[in-house]
Amino acid sequence: IPAKAGIQKTITICESPDLFENLPEGKEIIDIKANSSVNQRYRRYGWRKELFVNFIIASILFIFALGVRFLFFPYWKNLPLGGDENYYWDLACRISHGEFVPPNIFLRPPLWSYVLSIPALFSHSHLWGRIFTTILGSAATPFMYFLGNQVFSKRVGIIAAILFAIYPNYIGYSHYLWAETFYLLCSLIITYFFCKALNNKFTRSKFYILFAFMGIAFFLKETAILLFAACVITLWHNNEHKYSLFIYAILLFCIPVVIYSTYASYQNHRIIILADAPFYNANQVNHGAEPWQLSPEENQKLFVRDFLGKKIKNVFRTYPQQFEYFWTPNSFVLYRLIDAKKFGNYNMPYASIGAYIGAGVYILIMLLGLTGMFLTEKSPFQTFSISYVALICLSGTIFLLCSRFRIPLMFLFILHASQVISHPKQLISGCTQWKLVAWVVSILLFGIVIAAKWGTIGMYK
Repeated sequence: IPAKAGIQKTITICESPDLFENLPEGKEIIDIKANSSVNQRYRRYGWRKELFVNFIIASILFIFALGVRFLFFPYWKNLPLGGDENYYWDLACRISHGEFVPPNIFLRPPLWSYVLSIPALFSHSHLWGRIFTTILGSAATPFMYFLGNQVFSKRVGIIAAILFAIYPNYIGYSHYLWAETFYLLCSLIITYFFCKALNNKFTRSKFYILFAFMGIAFFLKETAILLFAACVITLWHNNEHKYSLFIYAILLFCIPVVIYSTYASYQNHRIIILADAPFYNANQVNHGAEPWQLSPEENQKLFVRDFLGKKIKNVFRTYPQQFEYFWTPNSFVLYRLIDAKKFGNYNMPYASIGAYIGAGVYILIMLLGLTGMFLTEKSPFQTFSISYVALICLSGTIFLLCSRFRIPLMFLFILHASQVISHPKQLISGCTQWKLVAWVVSILLFGIVIAAKWGTIGMYK
């Protein structure tokens, strides 16, 4: 560095200057902790280098995930629409034609229909919709890496992203025209920034922006309220006992929904809270498919009557079935591989073998994920994971659960499984008696579900 006297000085940047006692003549040490200008330049260089490395890794992971999904393109390019795919694609085509508020938009949270209208602008062939959702599903892979790098380590992040990219159910669901694929991407982004905010002690304004974004995610899936609740529980457990923060968080999350619900109620001349589907869904628990033959008003009355009357008494009868439906090794993807006469088949060679491999991978991820979730060292992410899973399970006391609803949730198990694979020794250091009991109970419950539902693989049950 040119000095004022014209003498060249060689400066060694070091965070521990006391390690150097006998320096050569003409050299000196600058403590970057004490010298803010050097510290900032040093950290800025490290930050830029880290950003560049992460960008390269994320790009490679995205291309890898996209390649894996398009590897099966010959088998899903002619796949007909099935289930709610017809509903979402019909709305997307209507919106692309300029019908900005279609009549049945209020049945489900509306945001996905508007996002899906982007490919519908170019073509009304649902293949364009499948390609669009495949890209969105692949875009979630880099955020899996970012999240793993944030809460664990770069190594865990890379392993988690690779597992995410090749996880059979994610490959299958990524080309379905359901809101879950885009909601999964949003959930990963929210969880990443939430964990980053906790680790870096962000200012309140950053938390407020995050909670507002969660409120927008509520327009994708009703289960966003459970994601929000898990974040609030984690904040509280992390000793963030600031009541004003929670009050503002609730307001920022709820205000967009309240505004939309007021508009929807005015348009339909009846009460709508975000969407009508939750009432249909809840009534299915006790009445099967019958609620879908009723009007929205009749479904609301049926829900209130069941909830105030026999609904509470029926929870102990219906919940075990709901729990099994949610955690079953079966899925809509496996059904379409083996049978799917009703919704269309992939017509893949060795489809049965592929279906059982998919179920086996799911079981392995769950076992490793539960192990990492309960037996590793205590952390805010562990609190968040357990809270989110517990809230989803508890929702089955009121609403119908099915395997598709776990799509936005499985990334937690993949992350914890990656931690176990990467750092198995942490299981010993983090294990306590109560953690071991919780782990054994969770493994037993999951084992009961597998034993009860293994024979349904490939069936529409």
